[in-house]
Amino acid sequence: MDMEQQETLTWLQKRKYPLISVSQGVSFDDLAPFGKMVEGAKIVGLGESWHNMHEFLEGRYRLTRYLIASKNFRAVFFEGSLAASVELDEFVQGVSSSLKSINFGGLLNNQETVDFLEWLRAYNTDQSETEKAHIYGVDTHIFIMENAKKSSIIATQVFDYLHEVDPDYEIKDLSVIQDIFADVPIDNPRAAIAYFGTLEPSAATLIRTTFTEIADHLRKNADTFETRSSSAAHQLALQRSISIVQAHDIQCSMVQQSFEDSLDLRDRAIADNIQAKLGLLPASTKAVFLAQTVHIARATWQTAGSDMLIISSGELLAERYGSQYVALTTAYGAGTLASPHPLTQTLAIAPIRADSFDAMFSRLKENTVLLDLRMRGALKKPEWFKHSHMLETMDNLGGELEYTLPEALDLVLYVDTIQDQHSH
Repeated sequence: MDMEQQETLTWLQKRKYPLISVSQGVSFDDLAPFGKMVEGAKIVGLGESWHNMHEFLEGRYRLTRYLIASKNFRAVFFEGSLAASVELDEFVQGVSSSLKSINFGGLLNNQETVDFLEWLRAYNTDQSETEKAHIYGVDTHIFIMENAKKSSIIATQVFDYLHEVDPDYEIKDLSVIQDIFADVPIDNPRAAIAYFGTLEPSAATLIRTTFTEIADHLRKNADTFETRSSSAAHQLALQRSISIVQAHDIQCSMVQQSFEDSLDLRDRAIADNIQAKLGLLPASTKAVFLAQTVHIARATWQTAGSDMLIISSGELLAERYGSQYVALTTAYGAGTLASPHPLTQTLAIAPIRADSFDAMFSRLKENTVLLDLRMRGALKKPEWFKHSHMLETMDNLGGELEYTLPEALDLVLYVDTIQDQHSH
């Protein structure tokens, strides 16, 4: 270890907060420092550098439990589908009694998430209606993440709501639109993710125009329509209409421009959805945002072989909420996979690189530790941190994450060894 690295390690020693465990079930006694780290935050982004890893899921859910139970956070935003999150929220509100019939999205299909949802359901039982915590899906991949048995349901539920609250509203070319949705290759995610972009221009334009007009109509008549149904039903129909327009733009961008352009639009849409939902909730609402680190960080990112800088949802949220947005990432020392990873399909996790952030954090010799990287007090930023370094991450998009910290991320949850998520 050279002098610059030794200086950095000494600096990190003064900013570390060892944890008892990442396990959700242990007490919050060691999380008081985390509470101080997020004091004053309206949105806390909890990023994971690898999806579907046990320790990262457990650790982030443990922090989320703490924020809900001890810091009055009342909204949990998932990098997941609108439809699945509606069903999950009904479960944690006590409206439905079982998770067995729910179609989980790929990122939520694990025992760690089930344990969190069951805890949140039990927690909400003791809360008044205004104090219950809710779950919201903010992603826009409506075909591969909605988990609907029939793709036409995505549009049909909007049409059904409109018929209920405004029977005289005319949807032009309704049968054509229904046919377009009925033809979605729902059993082929790779084809479905770009479906709108493969349509004839006139058909794609019809989809975008129709649902833009519906969203505008729902906004303009919100008070009237909510009295004819409910606020929740109205918000769902509006959000679903908006997400269809977002998906249209993303998918057309993927086909007509580039994959990177579509990723940029996706992150913008996620940030817009979070801001829109918070705008409908009480002004005092505080939220947790759970997603992969690329979406959480206050920094652009790239895919392999592309020079395009993709904006992150975290960067946009930081622009809109300033210091009230706090971003955390996970990091690790080593990892093992007992079966192919559900996203990368790999059977191994590559060793961490010597000059990566993960390698630096591993030199602390802690099993599980929280790190606050922000410049506070008299401690000056070490030279090593003035340069960008890699953050080890799963290779699902073919790119590498190179950040300058703490500009991109405030906090780190480091775990020495990670392994596969637990199935349920």
